Amino acid sequence: MACYLVAYNSAVENARFSISNDIKAYGVWAKIGDSAYIISTDAEVTEVYDNLSKNLDADDNFYVISVSKPCWGQGPGAVNQWLSDNLPN
Repeated sequence: MACYLVAYNSAVENARFSISNDIKAYGVWAKIGDSAYIISTDAEVTEVYDNLSKNLDADDNFYVISVSKPCWGQGPGAVNQWLSDNLPN
């Protein structure tokens, strides 16, 4: 499985809600910021981008970035454990 950082910034509340729900639909995810998640999936990065970007406007910012170990950060213990358990080497 691959892990991707999904980060977005949308001025439209409905788009933010829709993107969050679409991200959570992947099933294996951790929220690491107000509009940033890491997901674990068998999908390719382009598939994730195409699936999640469908409700965005041209003015929105949106990125899907591959991530793997090692990683370092500071945050809630549950997120740190999720990263330890799910990020590939």
